[in-house]
Amino acid sequence: MKRLVPFCILLLLPAFACKKKDTTLDNTCPYVLYSPSGGGCPAGQVQVSGSGCCPDNKPFACGNVCYTTCEEAYQNCGSNVIKGQPATSGNTLLSGVWKRNTLSDPCEDLMISYDGSEGRVSAAGGTCCYIVNEVVWQNLSGDYIQVKDCSGSFQTSLLTFNGNDQVTIGGIPYLRQ
Repeated sequence: MKRLVPFCILLLLPAFACKKKDTTLDNTCPYVLYSPSGGGCPAGQVQVSGSGCCPDNKPFACGNVCYTTCEEAYQNCGSNVIKGQPATSGNTLLSGVWKRNTLSDPCEDLMISYDGSEGRVSAAGGTCCYIVNEVVWQNLSGDYIQVKDCSGSFQTSLLTFNGNDQVTIGGIPYLRQ
């Protein structure tokens, strides 16, 4: 019996030590949660800065390097750890159908279907300067996208989301359909 007591204590000790160690690491790993503000990242990645993305399985970042755990990032960078999160539905790549939301505008009936790489006109009002199947949006990068104007040339425009279903592109509001 005397031999069994020390053996039992040795068996139980690692279980308590591991549990305490995990709890301590969780409480001592500060990070800033990044809130996506624009175009987002490709599928399978999370946004960690205005233009930086990390794989879903490595959501912690610092100094342009992605890490699997907060602790790993914290050991390499100290207190400058950022945790990426996916953009909310609708922010990622603008995918879907959008309708121009302006009053007294010849293009107020304009609808654009965006597949993640090109936005094509799917419907247009009678006096609108765009025609159906014309590419209007392309080359999404961070918070910017190239938009075709009525003259036919593309220009870079700021992309600003207001929730998942409203976006302003170059000052023009659109609603998700």
